Amino acid sequence: MDPLSLIAGAAGIISLGIQVTQSLIEFYQGAKCDAARTLEKLGRLLTILKHMHDHLEKRRFRDDECSLVTQIEALIQTCRVSIRELQGQSERVKRQSTGVRGVASSVSRKLAFHLRQSTLQRVEHEVDQIVLHMGLAMQLLQQKAVDRVEDDIGSLLSSLSVRKVSAIPDEELQWLKVPDMSLHYNEAAKRRHPGTGLWLVEGATFRDWLAKPNSLLWLNGFAGCGKSVLCSTAIEHVFRYRQANSQAKIGLAMFFFAFSDDTRQDASAMLRSLISQLSSQLGNEHRLVARLCKGHRSTTPPDHVLVEFLRQLVQAFTGGVFIVLDALDESPRGKQRREVLQIITDARKWAEAGLHLLLSSRDEVDIHEELEAIPAGHMSTVSMNNEFVDQDIAAFIASHIRANRQIQKWEAHYEEIEKALIEGAEGVFRWVECQLLSLESCPGSKRHLDALLASLPRSLDKTYERMLESIAEESIEEGRRILTLLCCAKRPLTIPELIDCVAVELGESPRFNPDGRLLDENEIRRICPGFIEVDEHSADGPPTVRIAHYSIQEYLESCRICEQQRLARFSVKRPDANALAASICLTYLLEPAVVAMSKPEGKEATNREYPLASYAAQSWYSHYRDGYSGRHGVQQQILRLFHNDNGAFDNWVLTWNMDKYDGRKPEGRTQSPVYYAALLGLDFVIVSLFDDGQARTTSATPGASTRATESINAEGGTCGSALQAASCAGHEDVVRILLFHGADVNAESGYFGSPLQAAAAAGHKGVVELLLASGSNVNRLGGWHGGVLQAASARGHDAIVELLLANGVDVNAQFGWYGNALQAASARGHERVVRRLLDAGANTDAAGGTYGSALKAASRGGFEEVVRILVENGAKTNWDEKLVQRATKGGGGRGFYMQYLESLCRRRGWHDPMYECYHDSQGYWCLVLVNGRKYQTDLARESDSLAQENAAMRAFMVCRNFSVNGGMLARNGIVQGLSGGDYNRRSRKVSRRASSSLGYGHGHRTHQSGHHWSSNTSAGVYIQPSCL
Repeated sequence: MDPLSLIAGAAGIISLGIQVTQSLIEFYQGAKCDAARTLEKLGRLLTILKHMHDHLEKRRFRDDECSLVTQIEALIQTCRVSIRELQGQSERVKRQSTGVRGVASSVSRKLAFHLRQSTLQRVEHEVDQIVLHMGLAMQLLQQKAVDRVEDDIGSLLSSLSVRKVSAIPDEELQWLKVPDMSLHYNEAAKRRHPGTGLWLVEGATFRDWLAKPNSLLWLNGFAGCGKSVLCSTAIEHVFRYRQANSQAKIGLAMFFFAFSDDTRQDASAMLRSLISQLSSQLGNEHRLVARLCKGHRSTTPPDHVLVEFLRQLVQAFTGGVFIVLDALDESPRGKQRREVLQIITDARKWAEAGLHLLLSSRDEVDIHEELEAIPAGHMSTVSMNNEFVDQDIAAFIASHIRANRQIQKWEAHYEEIEKALIEGAEGVFRWVECQLLSLESCPGSKRHLDALLASLPRSLDKTYERMLESIAEESIEEGRRILTLLCCAKRPLTIPELIDCVAVELGESPRFNPDGRLLDENEIRRICPGFIEVDEHSADGPPTVRIAHYSIQEYLESCRICEQQRLARFSVKRPDANALAASICLTYLLEPAVVAMSKPEGKEATNREYPLASYAAQSWYSHYRDGYSGRHGVQQQILRLFHNDNGAFDNWVLTWNMDKYDGRKPEGRTQSPVYYAALLGLDFVIVSLFDDGQARTTSATPGASTRATESINAEGGTCGSALQAASCAGHEDVVRILLFHGADVNAESGYFGSPLQAAAAAGHKGVVELLLASGSNVNRLGGWHGGVLQAASARGHDAIVELLLANGVDVNAQFGWYGNALQAASARGHERVVRRLLDAGANTDAAGGTYGSALKAASRGGFEEVVRILVENGAKTNWDEKLVQRATKGGGGRGFYMQYLESLCRRRGWHDPMYECYHDSQGYWCLVLVNGRKYQTDLARESDSLAQENAAMRAFMVCRNFSVNGGMLARNGIVQGLSGGDYNRRSRKVSRRASSSLGYGHGHRTHQSGHHWSSNTSAGVYIQPSCL
């Protein structure tokens, strides 16, 4: 039969079901009887029937979906008998009810007959049968749609995952270090029951969020209520909205914060992820990322730079940008969360009409206060404590207990189970999940089931208490260690890594005992039932283990667990947990069998035999840094490592050489223990090495050991020397120790060239002061930055620049990448530093460096204020000075200013710095804005004006990538009165002409001027530098 006929027949059955169900609801609502449960079930049935009816009406089935249509029709036809039975029940109770009203003397007897328990039970039985089959049909229908959308979303997420975009060079991929959000979206979507969250995306609040300018929607609720799942529903709906409006350029980006993953907790990770996702959706997808990498290749860009790039991306999408940030409360409270909230606040203050933010979190005080204080734009709040969440939970329970084979043994008692779970859930999905686990393991007798349902815990805390109490006595120590390590792990642990962690024996003689290894992941699940989850599809390799839900870790780390004396031993205190993890890692690294196995040619074999080796080598120090240094004998183990017991130190460096700066690894031999101790700031290790004679200078200092040892000033490593390493990392105490023992304060080596440049570049003012007091040469040139002042200026460390100037540094010294300090500060847009250098006598026109001059450097970067500062302080633009003076200082109206621009075109054309400004699109307009003249070009009225057309051509050329730079122009009053479509079309037309004449299409950098550009456009281009 034709699919349309099948669907029409099914729709008829559903329509009849809706009428019958509404009729029964009206009857029982008017009857004075205890039919609350029946009404609840009828209400749920009515919702399902209406949803199914709406889906069938709106859905357009494809030719390849005949099988799906047949399955759905068969399931709906199965409901026909039950619907007919309900129809008969409805007609009988109505007819008999009418008779009752006709014979007043027998009212009580008649009603009792009609509404006796057996009648209600029959109605409920038929309702359950319809719900079961309609639910299956709905799942089929929705799952097919979800599969189709998720295939499309999968394609999108593949592009959102920057590491999967092959067009991005490896250097930029490594530099970005962006966590893959597609995995976390898929994880949330996997937990979503069909239909979950439809109340949100079909509601007016969500529609307003989609449509209103500069909108913000905050989903808040307590732990375990399904916020992440709801976010995945919202993301799917935004994607559908994007598909339905494909003519507009709409951006979609997401970020899932996570308590269990250090790479998903701070503002920088969030910004880098959003930037990479949005840039990958643009036609010129990698230009901004490449530019960002080029400008900050030696460091991760500071947050304010990333925020500005994000703003440019938001402006690039004509149809708006939708950003979903899930689980804000899983960003650690304190500095990290404050920075995240500040960025959200700043983004709202942009007042960008096209920016739409959706946030989810618990309703914590700092989050609530920050969001409520933002005045701009449209903001709505949705509390997850509502009846719709309860309905989602009820549907989830009904579906899960019927689909779970381990619960099918209770088929005769489904209604009883549903009632108990729905009443106890109180809006918390996580609570329901835990109770379903208990049902799976409940012994198969009605007595045990009754006991379990009668004793369901009242809250998540009570649930976790019961789960901890269920851990067998002989497994308690293993369970404690597993939970503790998963709470403090620096990255998700693989199953083999966690198994080896359990096998490490601590105490007076710590060792790794292979006999203590658990058999497999099932043993981990057995020891910690319900507490852990295994991610089978980890982005970086084998499956990983994590705490199943944030509420578990929050409970284990809270004071509440200590209120129960028998459970206090499971309490997790972060400092102690990190000390435990550090000790486990160090024990593993010091194990003779691990040391003996680790050879350069046998790294794969080592990881196979001793899978914890890599994590232990990479993470022991960060655990030590974050833990109690005096616990578990950690410091003694560190001393053993650095004294190279059994070759353990060499093995550690071989496994994980942390001597790198911004991705640069050293060449040549492994450096000495004192070098690494200095890099890590382990002052007690350096003192011990000196006492043992392993870190002597070549000329012994007073009281020193006379044993022949290697020199403290030995060159090598990324930082060149131990002193430069300590200076770069800002370890003042270590710097003092090294200087006391004769380290050369002016040693010239390594990436920075000198310890002073290393400290200045990293912004460690205290170390800079210490080195200057010890005789460091402030004017020594060398290193990547060229000199200490260049380094401090490039990084924007104003206080250090001031200190260096006070100590006699040459403000105009020329050397290195930027040539001079002024160019270094200008290239990075550090306005305060630029002003300070100019006040100290910096030469604005000093030539040299990568960009040629400070003005070119600022123009290439698009730093308008820096360009203004430089021009105001006399920076030359290679144009006619008298003309510049007249144009910038007064006199002359619109006509004169056009003459000025015409002169730029005809007399200098594309000469520096015009071309360089122009090359990165934004810089030319920085120079135009500097002159402070209102400039208006009306192509319609004066199309024969060479000056106007040259200027218009340049305006179009500047915005040839309008999607990225148009917002900057619009903010300054440049380019008004053109619609986006017209503007882009005309800009491309003029841009092609300009590019052709300038030789862009042939890879030439020719500089031509004086061409007459014709245009039939009727719109005007206005340049109104309102900021001046």
